[in-house]
Amino acid sequence: VQILFILVCILAITGMFIYAGQRKYGDWDAWALWNLHARFLASGSFYSRLFTSRLAWASPDYPLMLPSWIALFWRSAGNNSVVIPSVVAYVVLISIALSGFASLYIRKQRVAGFLFMILFALDHDFIAMASTQYADTLMALFILLSLILFTHRHTEDKKLYCLLGFFAASAAWIKNEGILFFLVFSFYFIFSSGKNRSLITRYFAGALLPLLIIVLFKTAYAPVNGLLKAQTIATFNQALDAHRYMIIGRFYLNLLSTGFPIIIPLIFIVFILNRRYFLSWESMILTTMQIGFLCVFLFTTKDLNWGLDTACDRLTYQLYPALIYTIICYAGISTKFLNLHEIP
Repeated sequence: VQILFILVCILAITGMFIYAGQRKYGDWDAWALWNLHARFLASGSFYSRLFTSRLAWASPDYPLMLPSWIALFWRSAGNNSVVIPSVVAYVVLISIALSGFASLYIRKQRVAGFLFMILFALDHDFIAMASTQYADTLMALFILLSLILFTHRHTEDKKLYCLLGFFAASAAWIKNEGILFFLVFSFYFIFSSGKNRSLITRYFAGALLPLLIIVLFKTAYAPVNGLLKAQTIATFNQALDAHRYMIIGRFYLNLLSTGFPIIIPLIFIVFILNRRYFLSWESMILTTMQIGFLCVFLFTTKDLNWGLDTACDRLTYQLYPALIYTIICYAGISTKFLNLHEIP
């Protein structure tokens, strides 16, 4: 019965993904940025032409995990099939649903695990975003995996800490905001580890390789980020404009109610069932990340409303699976039904 249930959820996700992904080249950022970068990487000796200021509109400074995966499969297949980016997007989407389920299942919260899968199987908006072939879904997966490993950190297998560092640092190789995630996550990880230098050492040992890759890329290949290059004293003064805070706050609250309607009810439920969630390391990591993402709009040099319309939903989307997972995890601890070992 449980296997059948999983297959039904996967079938539902697959059906909605196919229905939503009718644009074979993906949406704007896919063909103008991520898949374009992949074409340069797959071109062989011409890959270096990507890293030029003439392509500033295509953000050549963006990390290359997703484009490199697509380029690898293109080179292996011998052609630049439009199917491959879509398949990669689909596998990443399914990985989110299965990773959350598997973690909760291992934690003996099996009903909670099925609830996690159901929520994503019924979430048309989330699946539609995954079908755009943007890197935000991959970013959401690595943030989720980092939080999953963090919740399992008390296991006796200390190798987990190396894996935790690897996934947290690898987020910086997906998108620029992944650098912020690694810094925030590492800050809270160090504090949660207390004075255990062995665990911290293992964590940063795992993070070493991804960090070396991103440092090499940023210093030797990528041009200066457009947002950083455009910063002036005037843009920093925007942080003193109370009106900008009001615009960002109203937009974000409206986004939660319309684009992510399940978040507020789940927060209310966990408030009733297990208020310790709001003092947990997981909650502080995600809250700090969301505040950090919103603060980016304070310093944007472009039109604020345009920036919010085009990016705020995707930044929230990156944190969404990890938020759902951690809430269900903590709610399940205090709820006998969600903590059942088997489906009744």
